[in-house]
Amino acid sequence: MVKGNSTSAGFSLRQVSESIKNGDLSPTELVEASLDKINNLNHRLHAFITVIEEEELIKKALIAEKEIINGKYRGPLHGIPFSVKDIFYVKGVRCTSGSKIIADYVPKSNATVVERMMDAGAILVGTNNMNEFASGIIGINPFYGASKNPWDTSRLSRGSSGGSAVAVATGMVLISLRLSGHS
Repeated sequence: MVKGNSTSAGFSLRQVSESIKNGDLSPTELVEASLDKINNLNHRLHAFITVIEEEELIKKALIAEKEIINGKYRGPLHGIPFSVKDIFYVKGVRCTSGSKIIADYVPKSNATVVERMMDAGAILVGTNNMNEFASGIIGINPFYGASKNPWDTSRLSRGSSGGSAVAVATGMVLISLRLSGHS
């Protein structure tokens, strides 16, 4: 379905997942496309607070590729890049909660949902921008920039999960986790 196309633009998660499973699209191609979009768009849209190092992401994508090729397919999330709202703990990745107060905090363990995504073979790309401490609905973050509407950057993305929405809407990632009950 996605053969010959290294991006996920215009394709559903199901289509991209099937293309990975069938060998028509590699996790490495998908991670590289994700990083390209982040590098091209994030400085304007402020979707991410932290992006994991490219070398580490490529290493994880190559591991996923080898597993899939060797018949160790973990399921429909295997090899899919994802992000999380910067309030979820990820071992070894700073978690700012959108604040400068804890800008250097690095958790020693993963949130359960992050652990489950990784166990399913999904590849964490980074953490998404948000209102400081998820306390707001406008999408303005004075420390990491206001997440912008990708189709009209004079407007905000709105919501405390604005960075997650922008990341998915632009195809920087196919999936972004946010807290239920928050926008």
